[in-house]
Amino acid sequence: MKKRVSLKNLFERGTLCLEFGGTIFHGESDNDYDLINDTTQEVIIRNDEQLEFGEWCHDETDGKFIVGTSDSGEKVYFSKEEYERAVSEKRTIELGKEYLFAGYRWVPVEINENWHVAVMQSLGVTAGPWPGFSMENLGNGNHYTHNIDEYDISKYDDKTYALMKQIKPVSLIDGLYLPGFEDIKDNQLWKDTLARAASHGSSFGASGSYAWTGTYRGSSYAWVVSSVGSAYYNNQSDSCVVPVAFNVNLSKIEIVGDKIIIKDGEKLQTSQAFGITLVEKPNVDGLTKAEVMEMYDQMNGDEAYPLEISGCETSAMGFITPEAAEILNYDYQESGLNDFVAVILDDMNNESEDGTYEFRGIRIHLSR
Repeated sequence: MKKRVSLKNLFERGTLCLEFGGTIFHGESDNDYDLINDTTQEVIIRNDEQLEFGEWCHDETDGKFIVGTSDSGEKVYFSKEEYERAVSEKRTIELGKEYLFAGYRWVPVEINENWHVAVMQSLGVTAGPWPGFSMENLGNGNHYTHNIDEYDISKYDDKTYALMKQIKPVSLIDGLYLPGFEDIKDNQLWKDTLARAASHGSSFGASGSYAWTGTYRGSSYAWVVSSVGSAYYNNQSDSCVVPVAFNVNLSKIEIVGDKIIIKDGEKLQTSQAFGITLVEKPNVDGLTKAEVMEMYDQMNGDEAYPLEISGCETSAMGFITPEAAEILNYDYQESGLNDFVAVILDDMNNESEDGTYEFRGIRIHLSR
């Protein structure tokens, strides 16, 4: 089985020397990478050269390795990790690339392969006053006089709370945070990513094209980044984009196209999973076994509560996850969920083309 070997991928991800021998040398051009024999200093293979691979073997420590043979007969020994980085079809996360994850867009702004962690900066999740000003455990509506970059702001609003529930399986440390001004000052990529988040201000309902950082400015202000990348300070009560970040455990995710998914069989609440799934039924009908099974397959997690919401002539019957129920304080009338669904049931003009909706940060699927 022939596979193309990317020495560039190995080099850029910190593998400068192979575990079983050979040093990667990077030349002047972008694609100039050679694997050098440590003893003879001769080139063994070049970047993107195809090798013929055999079966996996075990070394004396029971670690797996595989041998690749070039057309010239040179043999290269790869550990499992080196092989996956160099020739596996599974892609690794790339610094500065935009990914879809848990229904939002993210950019890795720092990656540490050795520690298996990446700092994921969102392109915006919600908007409102500075979290230091508005969160109950901080200013609670009063001007806050300290930095908040080390605080968990996942309970800022319904959207951030629902997001934290979604990404918890792959978060290195539970919590969402805002980057401090010092974090972005010496990291142009991070600053540029915040500027991109700021440019989406209107889509989040912000009053301007600014994104909050977690740094206090003095008096009643906090630092923001504008859509053109300039640093300003806004009054803490202003409405700006809240561009939360978190640290992802790279050992728990895989990259598929431009999407991040969880691996090892655990479930991640991706943009294709729902907190509430419903089927519209005539008021006298119940759910079939097939409908129940289909709705469970669409949901986040393996546990759910039954749910029924009545319209004028039909009802929406289905399930809600414990996480979604907690966001609504288990009160579907007071939270407005019942009215939200009833409006869709009673007027076909209010339904979406694909049957998906969002209510207080909870993804809903309603089939008719």
